Parts: sequence; structure tokens; C-alpha cells
Amino acid sequence: MTNEEIVTPVIRKILNSMKKTENTSSVVQASYVDKIDPTFAERYPGKAFDKERPLLVDLNLRDLSKIEDLYRD
Repeated sequence: MTNEEIVTPVIRKILNSMKKTENTSSVVQASYVDKIDPTFAERYPGKAFDKERPLLVDLNLRDLSKIEDLYRD
């Protein structure tokens, strides 16, 4: 599984503004979700995302890890 499959562009945008150990609840307009990530509804079929209602996202950023490529290959 790649990073793009786990963290969608909508979630990544929220995570970029968070600090370590921060909790957040965000309401994202359905039109914005469709604009940034058109495949969001296909990733989460069923009642996970309704294009008629805003998306509620609750996140808790526990820790940050730095990954560094020492060999730069």
C-alpha cells in the first residue's frame, strides 16, 4: 500500500496545517472534496461519503517521523 492510498489529498491538506499532538475536527464541503480528490467517493463506497452533505473529519496527530534517504539513490 502506498502513501497516496492511505492518506487522501483531502486528509493530507488538513494534516499539513496540524502540529504534533494536535486534535482537530474539520468540516469539508462536498464540492471541495470532489475538486481536490475526485476518487474519494470510490475509495470509500457506501455511506462513508455523501456528495450531498459536507464531510466531517476528526484527526489526532500523535507523532511525526522524519525519513531521510542517506544514500540518495
